[in-house]
Formats: sequence, structure tokens, C-alpha cells
Amino acid sequence: MIPPRRVNTNRGPMAGQRRRVRVFQSLRLGGFWSKLQAPLRVASVLLWPWLKARLSLRALELQAGPAAAPPGRGCVVVASHHGDHAFADAFLAHHRALGAKHFVFLDLSRDGGLAAHLGPQPGCAVWRPRPGAEGGPSLTWLNGLRGRYATGRWCLSMATTDLFVFYRCESRTLADFTEFLDSESRDHVYALVVEMYGERPAADLAAEGAPPSALDRFDAFGFVTLDPGRFRNVIVRGGLQRRTLHRAKPRQSPALNRVPLVKWQWFYGYAAGTRLVVPAYLNIPHTPWHSSPTGCVLRYALLAGPETLKVAARHEAAVAVKDGGLASYPGLLKLRDAAPLQDASRRYRTTRDLVDAGLLNPGQWF
Repeated sequence: MIPPRRVNTNRGPMAGQRRRVRVFQSLRLGGFWSKLQAPLRVASVLLWPWLKARLSLRALELQAGPAAAPPGRGCVVVASHHGDHAFADAFLAHHRALGAKHFVFLDLSRDGGLAAHLGPQPGCAVWRPRPGAEGGPSLTWLNGLRGRYATGRWCLSMATTDLFVFYRCESRTLADFTEFLDSESRDHVYALVVEMYGERPAADLAAEGAPPSALDRFDAFGFVTLDPGRFRNVIVRGGLQRRTLHRAKPRQSPALNRVPLVKWQWFYGYAAGTRLVVPAYLNIPHTPWHSSPTGCVLRYALLAGPETLKVAARHEAAVAVKDGGLASYPGLLKLRDAAPLQDASRRYRTTRDLVDAGLLNPGQWF
């Protein structure tokens, strides 16, 4: 025999509990707070960093160049400058040879003389922190400048002591490279920092006034790739500092992964230099269906003076990130008087040398 189904009748709360239940039902508001979580998350992750970056431009003053975004769809180069104005000349010459025409500099040097050094040049805007704001958030300032000049365009973000290269950039322009990336529906480029050094100590070469091309050696092996982090950033360690300064504790060596070239949108923003960018999908090196082309950031900061490296180290320390290792510029300051030439050293001639060393991936780029 099937027992009859018992029907539970809800008789409501007891007389002493009715007021308490009504209060809780009024606070529930039909799931109002659960519906509000998604908009609040968007505001905290996207809107608030964008608003903070835009408002931070009040602490800057324009010293030279246009105050608005240039016309056209060309790539915009946004660079931080920490001193040694001769680096800015080499930076401009290299990237103009790649076809870049629009440059935005944030002069963080002590003397603030970058605008006077460059003089009136077409397509160059120089910004400088206002008096009393020199130690402010340089990362936020740079995000604000990118939003002002590069929204809807390809944006290359670097320091003036670095040079960006991609496969066959000796005969191809940056416009050709970004056009190929657009054809693959790619909106960012993953890159590795390659620390350059010479046969002689960098301090001696700097005293002789040597150009950045005097640092023509790099480490061809000894690199380690870690698993993707929380923001899908693939951390890579290796190179000169890992081999010399952090041999005993390699996890303390600086992270070399960068995302320097991004097709910028108004809600994008770097969170730790150019090592980490938000939204997180911009940190993924390759597409799911095939290998994508990458780039390299050739770092010539060993030729910079001690004061320049100290300024760069101070601004770098403000954007430290977990698993990023120690800062890179203090280590370069220690290596200026060293002769780091060893068996791992290779001479840099063309980007083919970086491809053969496995530091540069050509992808489908021809």
C-alpha cells in the first residue's frame, strides 16, 4: 500500500515572530544587492581606473607639442623618460625608421629639460609633472596620456632606454606589422625584454659617449617560462641579471614579459608597468588556434647614468607586482662596472638572431 502524501501546511510565523520576519523581508529587496554586484564590479575594474587616469592629467603640464590626439590612424608611441636626453634622440631615430610619426613623452627626469633638448619637432608632445607632483603615480599618468592620444589606435608603450623590434623590422615598418595583426584579429603583442651589454663595462663605454649600438651582446639561453598567473600573464625570467645577480635565488630575478604594443581602448590600463594590462585577455601571448608573432624590447639602460637609473628605479618600485621578481633598474645600476661577457653571450646583428635564440616568435608573419 502506498502511504498517503503528507501535506505540510505553512501556518506562518508565531505571534511573536511576525514583526521580525517582516523586517527581514523588507531588507531583502527582491535580490537587489545580487543584481547590483555585476555593475559594481565593472565600475571598480574599468570605470574607476579610467576616471583616475583622466583626472591625474591635472598634475601634468604640456611643455611642447600638440595637446590633442593627432589625426589619422597611425601608431602612437607613449614613452617615459628618466634622464640622459641622448637616449631620446636614439629612441626617436629608431622608431621613426620603423614608421612611427606620433610620440608622447612623459619627462620624469630631475632637470626636466627634454622639451628644450628635442626642440620643435613635428608629432612630438612632451609632458612634465607640475611643481610639487614629481613623485606622483607615473603609471596612472601614462595611462591617462594613452587614453588621451591613442584611444582607437595602436599604442606602443616603452621607456626611452628601450627599443622595440619585431621579426624583419629591418625591412618592414610598424604599419605593416599592425596591418598584419589586424588581419589576424589581434589587438596586442606579447614581448620579452632583452638586456643588452657589451664586451667592455658599460660605465667605460658611457664615459666615452658610446651610442646604444655599442651594447651589441645578449644572452641567448638561460630563460625560464612560468605558468600563467591570475591575469593570464605568462611570466618569463632569465637574461643578464638572472645569470649574474640572482644565480642563487633565480625567482628573485626580474620578470621579462611585457605587452608593449596594444590597440588601445578607453577602458584599457596597465597595472604594473607594461608587464600586466587590464582586461586580462590582453596578457595572453598567442591565439588558441595558432602561434602569434611576438616582439622584443631591447634594453640599453646599462649606458644610462646612475642618476637616471635611480629615478627609473624609484618609479618602478611604485608598480611592483606579485611574482614579478625584484625591480630591474637597481640591478642594472650594480652591473654598470661589470664585464658580463660569458659563453651565453651572442652578438646581435638582426632580428634573425633573436629568432634563432627562441626569444622572438615570427608566427605567421612573413
